[in-house]
Amino acid sequence: MTWGTTLQAMIQQLQALPIPRVHVVQTLGGIGPPEAEAYAADLSRRLAQLLQASVTLLPAPGIVQRPEAKEILLSDRYVQAALALFPKLTIAYTGIGALTTNPIFYQKDEQLAQFYQELVQAGAVGDIAMRFYDAQGRPVHTSLDRHLIGITLEELKRIPRVVGIAGGTAKVEAIRGALRGGYVKVLITDHETAQQLLP
Repeated sequence: MTWGTTLQAMIQQLQALPIPRVHVVQTLGGIGPPEAEAYAADLSRRLAQLLQASVTLLPAPGIVQRPEAKEILLSDRYVQAALALFPKLTIAYTGIGALTTNPIFYQKDEQLAQFYQELVQAGAVGDIAMRFYDAQGRPVHTSLDRHLIGITLEELKRIPRVVGIAGGTAKVEAIRGALRGGYVKVLITDHETAQQLLP
């Protein structure tokens, strides 16, 4: 699980369905305030409860203020335990974000504003788990990468099945980029968005 309001909506619609031998893993540190409903740890925990599954949380912020803080957090044994599970993942559920509508950058924060400008200048159109790519699906690397704790696009591509859940005309370019980059193997979207994605 990553994070986002679309995944939150998905979990709200799920009925409890115990599935044996399932383990839920949080793949992105907490984004935004912990009380936010779309907080990644909360989504992972709620999904695990619905499936009666075990869960491993990633106990760290998704974006840290200083790269030095990231290095310290990465040395934590509980963070390391979550990251060590990434190569073993068999399915991932993720939202697909558009740069222009990403709520993280709506905050009045000078550092986030700098990250946003770097992403715009580098041609980013969308993200999965706050890892950005351009319209052709090529990864976009900026100084933001040094502040992120979570799964990378390279790690995501190695997961056998990645289910992207996103829709709306504002996200068409971001969804198309995710498909071109091969980050999403299954797409769940609405009819109008699907029509716009067709060649």
